[in-house]
Amino acid sequence: MANFPMSIHETSPILQFFVDDDRIVNHLGFSLSAIINKVDDPWLNDPDNNYIGWCFPILNQTTNKYNTNIYNDFKKDSFLQERLLHVFLRMTDFYGLHFTHKHKDESNANNYSISIGNTDHWIESHNHNYIKISRMLRSTNHLGLQGFSYSMFELLDHVYHKDDNKKLIGSKVFDSWYSAVLTRAEW
Repeated sequence: MANFPMSIHETSPILQFFVDDDRIVNHLGFSLSAIINKVDDPWLNDPDNNYIGWCFPILNQTTNKYNTNIYNDFKKDSFLQERLLHVFLRMTDFYGLHFTHKHKDESNANNYSISIGNTDHWIESHNHNYIKISRMLRSTNHLGLQGFSYSMFELLDHVYHKDDNKKLIGSKVFDSWYSAVLTRAEW
């Protein structure tokens, strides 16, 4: 279990989701562990795509204590970082953006080789995955996985400049990806 204070765990559905608390799992109908372990494909069982908001939280940028505590918990707690990293790797794999572990320290993006696989299933004009990718980039960037966010953007940059993808993806989408990795959360 993560090292954050119980009072935060009790009041935060996001943290409950990240520790697979039965109360939130039963309410949502899916768990982070099932997604990470490929037991459940949330995009098949969650037609409203709520899973992306749970897996990649973007905390409200108001300066209240609740958000500050959650943000700090993610930044400092190795268990939460590990869970965020695993769901990130699961989703990037789905998008054909591969991170291959090459050293013992799994928490450092420099210890992964990156490559592009099949991206044909989501590169099309006005694809709904573009917004999800922006959310993934922003969330991982703000919650302590900046190196992974930057590496994902590097792969997306290659995808964007390949063949006719620039026309299909569009400059507004690319700019939103770029903005997501550059924006720093200030709490």
